[in-house]
Amino acid sequence: MLRKSLRFSLTFVIMAVVAFASVNAKPKKKRRPERISSPPTLSLAADPTVVKVCADETSRIRLTATARSADGGPLRYRWTTNGGRLRGEGANPTWDLTGVQPGAYQAVVEVDNGRELDCVAFSSVSVVVTDCPMPPPPPPPPPACPTVNVTCPEVATENTSITFTATISGGSPDIRPSYNWTVSAGRIASGQGTPSVTVDTAGLAGQTISRQLGRGRIWHAVSSELRGLYSNSKQSAQV
Repeated sequence: MLRKSLRFSLTFVIMAVVAFASVNAKPKKKRRPERISSPPTLSLAADPTVVKVCADETSRIRLTATARSADGGPLRYRWTTNGGRLRGEGANPTWDLTGVQPGAYQAVVEVDNGRELDCVAFSSVSVVVTDCPMPPPPPPPPPACPTVNVTCPEVATENTSITFTATISGGSPDIRPSYNWTVSAGRIASGQGTPSVTVDTAGLAGQTISRQLGRGRIWHAVSSELRGLYSNSKQSAQV
């Protein structure tokens, strides 16, 4: 009787353990695949990329960072430069290079979503600062007309030669004169183009000879233009 009772108790215990295990056994959930993060897409531009260090030239650069996160969420921007000053934050700061020395300068931007700090996009852009060109030299002073004095004998004998002599003083020293004589009567025998000319008085008894000197046309280069100067003097002789 005791043996049957033990056998019954053992069978009941085994059945209870199996039933408990069956009730508490739950199916295992499938593990979701881990999401792989990717950095934001990023491009960087500067406008302008060349500036001059002149008083009348702008030295401010517009920086534009175009970025987008994988999930379309907000992004953070961190800017660094090796010269000048940054004004503003976010994707569109202004880079002020006023007062820097001529050379090449670089701006760098790092972009992340603020959550996955190991997933960062970065880009850089360079700007060249050039010397301000020297101002052009001042134009030379305008040429000055000289003083021309013509001398000749007051009275001359018919059929003899009369000499007219021009004396030039003053005026621009770097101008080379040229002489162009005209005569009211008679004939220029010699000296045209020189400071002195000889006039033939044949057949001019009782007439007055007027001699006019134009200091030619004095050409002087000023600002790539030619300017003409005239200095005239007139003198007469009675034959």
